[in-house]
Amino acid sequence: MANSKQAPYVRGLKKGMVGNDVWAVNRALLKAGYLKGVTKPGAVYDQHTVNGIKRLQKAKKLAPISGTMGPKTFKALLPYVDAHGAQLIRKTAASIKKQTAPKPAVNKTGQKVLTDAAGYMVSKAWNIHYTQSGLRMQGVRQRLRPCPSRYPNYEDCSSSATYLYWLARWPDPNGLHYNGQGYTGTQIRHGKLVANPQIGDLVFYGPGTWNITHVAVYVGNGRVFSHGREAGPEWHPINYRPVRQIRRYH
Repeated sequence: MANSKQAPYVRGLKKGMVGNDVWAVNRALLKAGYLKGVTKPGAVYDQHTVNGIKRLQKAKKLAPISGTMGPKTFKALLPYVDAHGAQLIRKTAASIKKQTAPKPAVNKTGQKVLTDAAGYMVSKAWNIHYTQSGLRMQGVRQRLRPCPSRYPNYEDCSSSATYLYWLARWPDPNGLHYNGQGYTGTQIRHGKLVANPQIGDLVFYGPGTWNITHVAVYVGNGRVFSHGREAGPEWHPINYRPVRQIRRYH
């Protein structure tokens, strides 16, 4: 049986997230009898995990019954984390410690603001939901400056990119003067096509050069900031999908 020293709380978890700590959580849920319909737990926080966490939260009277895992839920699950699970969690902690925001190659004010803000959003990924509904563009609409109690909870790929540009005080990549509108379609109609990315350039992905389905923000050292799924904002290599366009707006 593990204790908090053996298995420290690392990060909040929600549906769509992956990692060794998720694997440890699924193992513990199965051991505790809360993971139904699963015989071999994996490293994906899927619907089975959500349901198992809800059962745990209900049994331990942890409100709200959300299916997401924060510090209180982790503490309730900790007695079921075995030695191998604790090792998996420590591996995640060590990995996250290494995943610091890439340092700007050029120390320009806007670039530093953008990369710092991107790093902050990645650190809050478990609480930033992916949506294409009217809730998106929250950061721009509400003029949210990143701090512990003020950051957007609802964004998508293009609105996250727009938000980072607003924070950097760069021109709206949608050409709409930050009116809370815009998407990948408006972004690819502006900016200058470039071959070699610089920090802050938008990187577009999709089936074809003009058939664009996703956008990410280049943050240096061959990496992009991407918010393309419910798991929240993430770092990825620039070529984690086929690159179709790179555009510069600043």
